[in-house]
This record gives sequence, structure tokens and C-alpha cells, in this order.
Amino acid sequence: MNDKKRKMRMTLPKKQEDIQNIVEEISATHTHTDHHHHHAGEANEIMKVIDIFLSAMDTRMTELEEKIDILRKEMIKVYQLFSILVKSMSAKNEDDKISLLKKAVELVG
Repeated sequence: MNDKKRKMRMTLPKKQEDIQNIVEEISATHTHTDHHHHHAGEANEIMKVIDIFLSAMDTRMTELEEKIDILRKEMIKVYQLFSILVKSMSAKNEDDKISLLKKAVELVG
């Protein structure tokens, strides 16, 4: 994500159980026995819950994007390693094979 697109975030719950607790707390403040509903207040509460869920999803998405970037870099290493190993198998002399295998070890280490 671009820094321009990022918005300020609160520390949000990441576990489903914590999110469920928040929903239950909000639900507990609203009783259906009182028929004098304050629809604007209800809408605000619903919007707050939706905002919390969207923020949590945005946080999770950012974490996943970071993990994907790490995995992408590791896949590049795997392909580079594969290339080096193929070259070492087709090397004509032992010195070239040893040199390529050392290069492979450096890449892995």
C-alpha cells in the first residue's frame, strides 16, 4: 500500500474472540425491550462496529502483504538455487562444480 493511502489506525483486536467480545458489549448496551429506538444512535453504533471490522481487516491485509513480500523474495532464492544446481550438474570440470556448489551454499546460508 502507498503511504498516501494509509490511514491512522488504532490498536485493534486481532483474535476473533476479542472481536466477538466487542460485538457482545455493544449488543448489551442495546435492549430490544425498549421500543423507543433511537435509530440515529443505533446507526452510529453499527457504523462503529463496521469500522472496527474494516480496520481489523485492513490490518490483517497489511500483515498478509508483508508476508507475501517475504515469500516472493524466498521464491526468487529458490529459483536462483535451482539455476545454480542445474549449472553445477552440467559443469565440465570439478573446479566449476565446486565453485557453483559453494555459491549455492552461500545463497542458502
